[in-house]
Amino acid sequence: MTGMMLLVVSMMFGFTGYLLPWDDLSLAATKVGTNIPLAVPVVGKWVTQFLRGGDDVTGDTLTRFFIFHVCVMPLIIFAVLAVHILLVQKEGMSVPLKHELAKKKVPALPFWPNFILREVVIWLILLGILLTISLAFAPSLGPTADLMAPAPEGVKPEWYFLFLFQTLKIFPANMGPVTGEFVAVMIIIITVVIIFFLPFIDNKPETKKGKIFTYLGVIGVVYAIAFSIWSLL
Repeated sequence: MTGMMLLVVSMMFGFTGYLLPWDDLSLAATKVGTNIPLAVPVVGKWVTQFLRGGDDVTGDTLTRFFIFHVCVMPLIIFAVLAVHILLVQKEGMSVPLKHELAKKKVPALPFWPNFILREVVIWLILLGILLTISLAFAPSLGPTADLMAPAPEGVKPEWYFLFLFQTLKIFPANMGPVTGEFVAVMIIIITVVIIFFLPFIDNKPETKKGKIFTYLGVIGVVYAIAFSIWSLL
C-alpha cells in the first residue's frame, strides 16, 4: 500500500512541478490536467477550483502549485515513508513465495545499522545520477506563459502521464447519458483504488486469485508502456 502511495505522491510531484517554469507549454498542460476532474460529478468542479485557486489557471495557481511542490508534497512523502518503515518493523519484510511455501528461513539483515547504511549508499548514488542528469541535460524554457494565448499545437503531458492521456483520447465524446471523459476518469479512479487496497485483496498470492492478480499486473504494465508509445507516435 505504501508503495502505491509513494507512486501517487511522486506523480503529484511531477504534476505540481510542471507549471513552475511558467512557460506556454507548462501553462497549457496544466490547464488540460486541471480540467480532467470536471468530468466527475458533484466534487469535480470543486477539485478543479481547489487546484487552480480559482476558475482558471492564473498566477494564483502558480503560487499554489509552488506551495504544493516544495511544502505539502515533501511532508506527505516523509509521512508515507515513516508509515512504511513502521510497518516493516512491525510486520517484517516479505520473502520470495517459493521460500514462504516451503517455510524456508532466509538470512535476516539487521535494520540498524546494516540496512540503513545500504539504503543511504543507494540513495546517494541515485541523487548523484539525478543531479548529473539535471545539470547536463537541463531543459530549456519556452516563451513566457501568456494567459490569453491559445494552447500550443500538439501539447502533451510528461511521459509518465502519457498512458493516461492516451486513455482519455480513445473514449468517444458521448457514451449514452454520460460523456466518454467521465467514463475514462471513473475507470482510472476505480483502478487506482483497487491497486491501493491490493495488499488486502490479494493477501494469498499462492492461490488462483493471487495468480489472476499477477497476470492483471503484467497486463497493466504492458498497457501503460504500449499506450505511452502510442501517444508519442
